[in-house]
Amino acid sequence: MPKSQNVNGVEVTYDEYDDEDNHDDEEIDQSLLLDPEDMIDTSSCPTPTK
Repeated sequence: MPKSQNVNGVEVTYDEYDDEDNHDDEEIDQSLLLDPEDMIDTSSCPTPTK
């Protein structure tokens, strides 16, 4: 559902999924990032054949 925002006295409608401009000042939560040591080792997986 579209949201609206008052910008300089003008009502602006925007898509809630396309509001990346509003997140420029947010920091990345480092605890959510994948640790390379926790990555799955795929070397033992069989190679797909055609």
